[in-house]
Amino acid sequence: CSAVELNDSVDKETAMTSSIKTKKDLHDSTGSSLRPVGGAAALPKTVVPVLSFLTLVLAVATSACGARTALEDASNGSADVGDSRAALWVGVGAYSGCALETLQVSRALVASGGGSGSVTLTVDDAGHIAARLSFDRWLGGNATLVPTSSTTAASPKGVIALSTVAADFTTPARVLVTAASLVTAGDQLFISLLGRGATSFHGFLRCPIPAGLPPTALTVVVPSAPKIPTGTYAHCVTTNGGYVTSVTTGGDLSLALVETGGERTLTEVDGYPDVCALAFDDRAATTSSLTAGRTCEIAQPCGPPPTLGPSTAPSKTTLGHMAGAMQLVDGALFVDVVGDAPAEACGAHFISLICPTAP
Repeated sequence: CSAVELNDSVDKETAMTSSIKTKKDLHDSTGSSLRPVGGAAALPKTVVPVLSFLTLVLAVATSACGARTALEDASNGSADVGDSRAALWVGVGAYSGCALETLQVSRALVASGGGSGSVTLTVDDAGHIAARLSFDRWLGGNATLVPTSSTTAASPKGVIALSTVAADFTTPARVLVTAASLVTAGDQLFISLLGRGATSFHGFLRCPIPAGLPPTALTVVVPSAPKIPTGTYAHCVTTNGGYVTSVTTGGDLSLALVETGGERTLTEVDGYPDVCALAFDDRAATTSSLTAGRTCEIAQPCGPPPTLGPSTAPSKTTLGHMAGAMQLVDGALFVDVVGDAPAEACGAHFISLICPTAP
């Protein structure tokens, strides 16, 4: 098959979505998902958990108690976010057991897929991160990321060309990523990707940080960009769930960012799925670390709601020992946080968000 560029003409966009039938085709035989988004009034305020091509269960070597310890230790740092004298501490080398979720949004329909793979980080002569992404047919290629704080890095101005598949999950395609974010939070490495165009692309990558991979200090370059704007961020999408439970991907959220007393608070004001309020320290123009000591209440911590079968897990739980960051990259807001829950609520969880346009 010839390659299809996702950020191309409406004709190609139509061809990529021609296989979409009806709303009942939420899951295809490979576990990918197709469903209405972005203002489809008939859709209830829920999001169907998306099963990936291989699996959305990211197996980690630690138990729930081990994850708690790692998150608790990691949540005490990041005090130097935005300091030009600071360093980004990141493990340089191979990350395995990574999970990928992708969303391709076109004409109020979304095609969602993903699978498992690996990420390899190296450092180029300029001190920038070179990330090699390997996720079979779902995503492949290289991305350059510049350290922006002690826990974040961002793509420079320009376009990153990556290989993927079109919305039919078969035709080879190319996605032009205009904004990318890297965040280290607790024991996880996050890389998030945004491609704008007639068919928009959202990519969420998450990897467990290898225990034996020593961190390397990279000089932070404070971006010469406008401060993160306050106001309402519309059409945000999310992927969230437990490290070892099912993951929910999709949504159409409006989030309000308010800045008061040296703190930036991000709160859901409309849309779905429900996302807890998150507070970040206001220490830099384009990056913010999660405020220490905060908690987050989440629903259905162990996966699908009881309507899909009996469950002994609690209907909601509170995440503690949280860590994470948000940053603005080329006008898009990226958020990645992790937190711990009790073992009966399936242990550690994560929340990732991409808001494509600032107010």
